[in-house]
Amino acid sequence: MNRLSIIQQAFSQRERPKVILLPEYVSVDVCEDINSFIGQAWENITGNQMEKHFEVIFWFTPEAFCYYLPGFMSAGIRENNPELIINHSLVNMLDRGPEKELWDDFFVKRWSMLRLKECEAVQEWLLWLSSCGRTSFSDNSLSRAFDTLSLLKSNDSSGSGPTFEHSQS
Repeated sequence: MNRLSIIQQAFSQRERPKVILLPEYVSVDVCEDINSFIGQAWENITGNQMEKHFEVIFWFTPEAFCYYLPGFMSAGIRENNPELIINHSLVNMLDRGPEKELWDDFFVKRWSMLRLKECEAVQEWLLWLSSCGRTSFSDNSLSRAFDTLSLLKSNDSSGSGPTFEHSQS
């Protein structure tokens, strides 16, 4: 099975959320970014759209982030463009240490919603990035991102999404 099929199958149960914008982030610029996604299926996201609206991942609700995540990954693969700005943002989000209690709320609220198969699909995407040859991603950063997803997977015994205790500081 190719990587796009793995992503498609893993995220096929995700429903488009009714609310995609966190109310505390409402501004003209943010609304322009968000408006480019309203009513759009994740399968239709393009690399060009992501380059223009790459900050959108920071304004989405956790549910919207999880819904559109496969589109972010698929756009780069379809267009063979590992250097999309959003790819760097996603890898930087995942480049964490193994101490889950140090993970910030923004990260936990989004990435902990992923189901086992979805985590595996993101790992496939990371493998694609690492196979692209000369990119600006360091092997160490990609390895830590992969390991972070393994930690998330290890907490998902039900297949419905990882759960773990997180200290709110």
